[in-house]
Amino acid sequence: MLPLVSEVRLHIYGEEELMVNTAEKKLKATIFTTFYTEEIDYPSITAFSDKTLHELESFASDHNVDIEIDRDPSLHSVNLSGFLQDVMLVKDKICDATSLITREQSNKAAAALVSKTVCWIRINPDNEEEEEYGKLLNYEIEQAFQNEKKIYYAADYDFFINFWKMEEKDEATDKTAVVKRLDLTKAQEQPDNWDPMPFDSQGKEKRFYLVPLPAISPEYETAKAAFNKTMTRSYSQILSIQRL
Repeated sequence: MLPLVSEVRLHIYGEEELMVNTAEKKLKATIFTTFYTEEIDYPSITAFSDKTLHELESFASDHNVDIEIDRDPSLHSVNLSGFLQDVMLVKDKICDATSLITREQSNKAAAALVSKTVCWIRINPDNEEEEEYGKLLNYEIEQAFQNEKKIYYAADYDFFINFWKMEEKDEATDKTAVVKRLDLTKAQEQPDNWDPMPFDSQGKEKRFYLVPLPAISPEYETAKAAFNKTMTRSYSQILSIQRL
């Protein structure tokens, strides 16, 4: 298609000058009534990426519509010029782009709120260190869990979580990792004799840690008694008892 700034010459022929003049007037009236300009003002336009900008400009060009996009926070506007039906097509495309940004912003806000109450973590099978999922992933996993889904698929990351097994499986490597859901709203009081949690390799306090119990401690004796109560076979000795 020709851009709107191109010059197009039309030659009108007729048997009489009156017929030519009438045809010219009708042609001008048609162009005037079908040519359309519109300004779109959405705050989310400021969040358009360069990729989105390029896609919209290409789409407008393909439909012979002049487009000017201003991402300035004080303006955030799009100006369109072209034939009515073409302008409406481009406008719909812009609305789709702004809706997508609005959904992303909404999801980010929701993810930030969820991260304050629930934290999903995986235990790295290679080094047994705890790894938190990102806020958006944490939000999506929690949504699937609350909706009683059996499986959560993270298509962009090639893994899925089986909520029945509380297990993550990497589809590329077939490796599995234990996952845990932490309810951050339940404050747990720790006994005075407990030591602070150690830090992982990234300097973060671990959420889970196996602590060897001294053989003379009451906790050791309690665990030993419970073990002996349920152990149906004989054994020579208990090497160690750890608590989480």
